[in-house]
Amino acid sequence: MQCPGCSEENPEGRQFCAKCGDELQPQETSAAEEVSEQLPLSLADLEKKLYFSKQHVPIIVTVAGATHVGNNPRKPNNEDRWKVIRRSYPVQKLEVVVVFIFDGMGSYPGGEKGAAIGLAEAAACVEFQLPMYDAQYRWETDENGKAIWHEAIPKWEFTSLLLESLSQDNLTSAMQSANTRIIKGGLAAGLTFGKFGSTVVAGYIITDLETGRVVKNGFNAGDARISMSKGDCFTQLSKDHVIMAGVSRFLGAKTSTTDPGDYNKPLKHVVMGHKFSITLWMAEEDANEVWIVYYSDGMGNMLSPETISARLSGEPQAVCDQLIDNALTIDIPYAKTLGSDKAFAGDDNITVILVKISKTKVAQPEVQREKETPDVQPATDPQRPAQFGGDSDVHESGGSARPEDEVLPQDNGTARSDGRDDVGTEAGDVHP
Repeated sequence: MQCPGCSEENPEGRQFCAKCGDELQPQETSAAEEVSEQLPLSLADLEKKLYFSKQHVPIIVTVAGATHVGNNPRKPNNEDRWKVIRRSYPVQKLEVVVVFIFDGMGSYPGGEKGAAIGLAEAAACVEFQLPMYDAQYRWETDENGKAIWHEAIPKWEFTSLLLESLSQDNLTSAMQSANTRIIKGGLAAGLTFGKFGSTVVAGYIITDLETGRVVKNGFNAGDARISMSKGDCFTQLSKDHVIMAGVSRFLGAKTSTTDPGDYNKPLKHVVMGHKFSITLWMAEEDANEVWIVYYSDGMGNMLSPETISARLSGEPQAVCDQLIDNALTIDIPYAKTLGSDKAFAGDDNITVILVKISKTKVAQPEVQREKETPDVQPATDPQRPAQFGGDSDVHESGGSARPEDEVLPQDNGTARSDGRDDVGTEAGDVHP
């Protein structure tokens, strides 16, 4: 048998060449192996592959927000509504941050009502989509349905569950539900269809505190914005929907579809907006911090991207307050430099939410590949609450105890002496 590499003749049946050592009779791949190679990986298998192949770096996530009614005497009512929902899954070292800013249409009646209705509906959708705390475990029950044994499921299985639950499609579905609810609320109040509603920015952020992975799904309709800052790079992720100084897309807008062949089929109101998805591995980023900024047009029209980017340093709550102060006192509003002669400092309601993602230490050169299971708490965790909603074993990214579900509420309508609205309590939430 001739060697394909060096042309040396070898006896029949020999597996390797006596001269160069090349394989003479490559092992044939079985049909089952060929089929296996052709099949795509499941989401859980893909997550497992990423977990063991990507470089890891632990991260901390900090969130803050603020809103202000502004300086415009013609707009004494704050029509912005906002909410941040944080949900921790400490067994898997994962945390979810959900952000909403609904900005009621100021030139139409009932702007604050449309924003509040949309926010309430979107927040309800999130509660349906978020996995339960107990989903972190695999359970076994007795004949009466009582749990007798449980263990933490592999991290990649739970991560795949989170990615499916908080997918871009599900975020868009939540916006569709909010759109439908706003339309029903406006029509019930006797308002003219298409002449009421709310712009919106929304984000589902899945953060892995162990590996430093950040998955962000975003959506916007209107002129509120979502931007991201990494080092010296400040990038707008959302898309402005403005035509001739007017908002062209918003929740509650007069858009609908139907089957032209079935005139008896009711119209379906559809939401028009921009959606996007981004994945970051903090170990691969040169910057030690990444900021995700959500803000209404009341801030975007006052402060340029360069001005906002220059303020992103330090504690997020202090940065939020500073940004609002700048928007209220700016000498030349950013919108005026773009041709809007009527713009003046603080001429609209102002809302900003900041999500700061920080590395906690320098990334290791390699992943410890011999570790075949995630570092999780023991199955018999004595700190684990007996019922849903417990908070004894849920911690903030930095390690301090906090409730499992931390909600920074929307504007509750209570003005402070400085014009800002109180936060830190859920009192005053508006529901449809």
